[in-house]
Amino acid sequence: MTRALNAMRAGNDRAGEGNALVCLAQVLRRQGEAEEMALHYKEAAVILSEVDDRMGLCAVETALARIQVKEGDLAGARRHAENSLELAESLYYPLA
Repeated sequence: MTRALNAMRAGNDRAGEGNALVCLAQVLRRQGEAEEMALHYKEAAVILSEVDDRMGLCAVETALARIQVKEGDLAGARRHAENSLELAESLYYPLA
């Protein structure tokens, strides 16, 4: 996974880098590496925001909300959850 991240960085592929960070964070979650996982999600959020990947950013905000809940920071969790909801709503266009 680190090779994929390095390849995206070497190719200056910001969207790919953001997505690789999300994948790496998910692996770290499964390995119980909470601090490093959170850092990768936060870095991914910055990049995905820069490239306007609202779908990816929505997923990252949801993950960050879960992290905040586990840390007992309900205000932070609410902020991330509200960001995620706002992003999700922005993905769909009304039919009218």
